[in-house]
Amino acid sequence: MAAVKLYNTWGFINTNGDFVIKPKFDDVWYFSGGKARVKLNEKWVYIDKKGNIVPKD
Repeated sequence: MAAVKLYNTWGFINTNGDFVIKPKFDDVWYFSGGKARVKLNEKWVYIDKKGNIVPKD
């Protein structure tokens, strides 16, 4: 997946260019170990590859 910024929010696309996680994040880091660190509503959280918020560990 690749991070993409659209209208000042970030989301993630697949290799076809389709959004798999719709843009809703203020900032993002790339996926590592199946998780990505994202900023949502001024708080940093982790998400899985489906966009669900998950624990850091």
